[in-house]
Amino acid sequence: MTIKPLTDKQHRFCEEFIKPGMDQAKALRAAGYTEKYVNTGGNGILKNPAIKAKIEELRKPLEKKYGVSRSKQIERLESIIEDSELDKDRLKAIEIVNKMLGLNEPEQVAIMHVRDDLQNTLKKAQRILEEYGYTVISPKDDQSCLKIKGDR
Repeated sequence: MTIKPLTDKQHRFCEEFIKPGMDQAKALRAAGYTEKYVNTGGNGILKNPAIKAKIEELRKPLEKKYGVSRSKQIERLESIIEDSELDKDRLKAIEIVNKMLGLNEPEQVAIMHVRDDLQNTLKKAQRILEEYGYTVISPKDDQSCLKIKGDR
């Protein structure tokens, strides 16, 4: 399978994506993609093998210069996720890992059929998510279903 060369826009996207504080949507906008394209999730731009390769190529000099790699950073964040006693620290670490991996917040996530012994955990998660600005919908007819809208 041959990998197509990058277009100018794709190349600009890669350069923008590796900048600090950038995520997929911001990089798409900075590269000149339309808002419609950005809102559709960039049609899986980060799954494109040529895009992936270019992003890794652009990151290597930065990793060498600063002695920090994405994998090292993710390992550190994973330890926070596993070891932290504070829910806000865990959520923040998860959010950072997702951004580092180029994952967008889901438009909607449904958690269904929660065991009775986990109902309190579900309610606690709902409170935490609401604190961070997520819209949480808990249908009246099924209290074991929690829907989270990602647009906060």
